[in-house]
Amino acid sequence: TIYEKIQQDAFTIIGIDVVTSNKDDKAVDDINTLWQRFATEQVQDNIPGITNKDYIFAIYTDYEGDNTQPFRLVIGCQVETMPDKLPEGMVAHTVPSGAYALFRARGEQPRAIIKTWETVWGSDLKREFTSDFEVYGPRFYEAGLHEALINIAIKD
Repeated sequence: TIYEKIQQDAFTIIGIDVVTSNKDDKAVDDINTLWQRFATEQVQDNIPGITNKDYIFAIYTDYEGDNTQPFRLVIGCQVETMPDKLPEGMVAHTVPSGAYALFRARGEQPRAIIKTWETVWGSDLKREFTSDFEVYGPRFYEAGLHEALINIAIKD
């Protein structure tokens, strides 16, 4: 099998977000723009209570149906506790605990990630459409590996 079934505990991230859709390649532009903002505005440095700066999360959530409908993307970092007040322009999102299909997107990026998502969309996975998430950790920056983890919420 091309994925591993895992149980994921709930966790919270704080970051920046955009609502987009895969219609007319709108998501491609919106996602690239959000990643550029994350980098240029040094969002990571302004997130209070980060548990580990080596990991960046991209969370796909608030689906208005399936992957052909609008959804929200939040890019940020995991936090231990919610601050009393979020930094201006930032949002918080909690990924629910549950069963996830874990895909490892390795190789030339972003091609490997795009191919992995195409595999997900073409699969017969029984998706929840709650929160799916990508994890970018040290292995993403490792020469010759460039591994991102893609976690898809599935019905148990």
